[in-house]
Amino acid sequence: MDFTYCYRTSDGVRHEDRITAPSRDEAFAALRDRGIRPIKVVACDGSKENGERPGRGGGGKLVAALAALLAAALLLAVAYIAVGLNAGDGKTPAPPRRRSVIESNVVELKPENRIAKPRPRKQLSSQIGDPAAFFLHESEAFLARYAQPGRITDRKEFTESLKEDLLDSLEDIIVITPDDPREVAELKHIVAGLKEEASMILNGGKSVDDLIAWFDERQKMEADYRMRIIQSSATAEEKERMLSALSLPLHL
Repeated sequence: MDFTYCYRTSDGVRHEDRITAPSRDEAFAALRDRGIRPIKVVACDGSKENGERPGRGGGGKLVAALAALLAAALLLAVAYIAVGLNAGDGKTPAPPRRRSVIESNVVELKPENRIAKPRPRKQLSSQIGDPAAFFLHESEAFLARYAQPGRITDRKEFTESLKEDLLDSLEDIIVITPDDPREVAELKHIVAGLKEEASMILNGGKSVDDLIAWFDERQKMEADYRMRIIQSSATAEEKERMLSALSLPLHL
């Protein structure tokens, strides 16, 4: 069977192509073997997900599936109404938790958890720790290095796998838990803002390399500005104190 598939390259450009395979699952497997991570795979002749061609028996299965779906929806509606009627009796079971799929891993958003909303960058504590411990995506931990204006840190190369991870993570939420210290929660808000900024730049036609080059250049300009401020300080003691603070390791 012939399938059409869409995918993005590391520079963020969307492509569409065709592949021949016995089924949709085998088409996915063949593309993964080629190093391609498709956004979607669709049969050219309108057949089902498993590669089966629509036939006389297909309509019955579709009707049965729709009936099962409607029955499930009806049960959920009845349960929701029952919970509302029984509220306040002390015996009502807790409502189902919201869920968000992030990179095929189900993350539970408990009532006490929050979604990190974008916030501007700011000066943070120098003892936050390793960002990889706080983020699901490696690229989110990489972006954390740009959280503080003017802070330039040693970092590893932005590899092709990191580029792909960044593109995959842009629409994923960042969750703040009650266990997150205040500075970590603030860092997550800032990284959410950096992801929003990255989305705007990439949607404007720039590549991932252009994006990282811009982040690097902005950090350098801010660092140069801070250095000029320090050099113009009134006393030698204040200069020494500010330069010392500027060189503190961030562990980012």
